[in-house]
Amino acid sequence: MMDVFAPEKAVLLTLFSVVAIKLAGAKMFLVFPLFMFFLGFNGLSSCSLVDIDRLYNPKKDLPSGKIGILDSFRISLLLVIFSILASIYSDSLIATVALVLIGMSSVAIRLNYTFLSNLIESLTFFFAMLVPSFTTSRFIYNFPLAWGVALMFFLMHLSKGLERPFGFENLNLPKIVGVETSKYIFAMVSFLAVIWGLAPAVLMSLGYNLVYPFSMSALSIAVYLTLTDRHKEAGRALKAASVLYLLAFLLL
Repeated sequence: MMDVFAPEKAVLLTLFSVVAIKLAGAKMFLVFPLFMFFLGFNGLSSCSLVDIDRLYNPKKDLPSGKIGILDSFRISLLLVIFSILASIYSDSLIATVALVLIGMSSVAIRLNYTFLSNLIESLTFFFAMLVPSFTTSRFIYNFPLAWGVALMFFLMHLSKGLERPFGFENLNLPKIVGVETSKYIFAMVSFLAVIWGLAPAVLMSLGYNLVYPFSMSALSIAVYLTLTDRHKEAGRALKAASVLYLLAFLLL
């Protein structure tokens, strides 16, 4: 049942949100509604992709029948509702409701408009990193983190789309602009991620400045692997880059 909620992804996003909360000086309790939202959002995304998973990931819990789609949907929806209720105690109700609406729009079009859905999901994570700032009105430090997180997850989707460019998904980027153009878009988005990652370096944090180059090196490797059509390896390099990026911010 656990893979329905993509716990590794939820934990990674939650740890990024812990950094966002610290940078904004918000209540640490806010980590709980955000964590519940990430789990619920991932669960709803899994429900929307069950037909694709039957083809490509038949051993997962939903397509294999280990857990029913309706049960997964109910649990995921409850998690999202609980995240809204919990946000009341962290003074972030309006921001959390807005976050939920953005995330649900991504889930609603996931199967038929894959690229647009992936783009909206990245913006969802961007907004999630800014939710703590809405409670304290301290945005300046969170923008680089928010854009970095959004770009990292957007790159992961691009990499997955290139791994099976003409698969069951409708309107993914390779189907819209072609494989070669998609690879160069991947490289350009990676360059933007590097630029955004440089912004916190001006704070002269020794820990961040030591770890950040390793994150960007992993990202550069992902670009090279993508341009040479080794997309599975590129996906693994992106995961390493995101973990190192998190570590850099934890040391900020």
